[in-house]
Amino acid sequence: MGMPFNYHISLSYTLILDPAMAPPFQIYVYPGAGTNGGSKGDHIQIMPPFNVTEKEIHFIVDRVAGAIEVFFAQLEPEPPLRGNL
Repeated sequence: MGMPFNYHISLSYTLILDPAMAPPFQIYVYPGAGTNGGSKGDHIQIMPPFNVTEKEIHFIVDRVAGAIEVFFAQLEPEPPLRGNL
């Protein structure tokens, strides 16, 4: 398993949320960070209503996956971090 993203990168708040809300995706994801020991890790939450249809789930997944793929396509690889994170 890889290392979690550092909280200070603000991955979910700006780097995923902003592209997800912009065209062509225009979907909101709830961002969160620091959930691994209080200082590492990023996540997003997707919270459709309980009566969501299968067609709507596919729509949501396509849009969220597209925004995430755009982000990671633009991400420059960093050298491995050393020491205590």
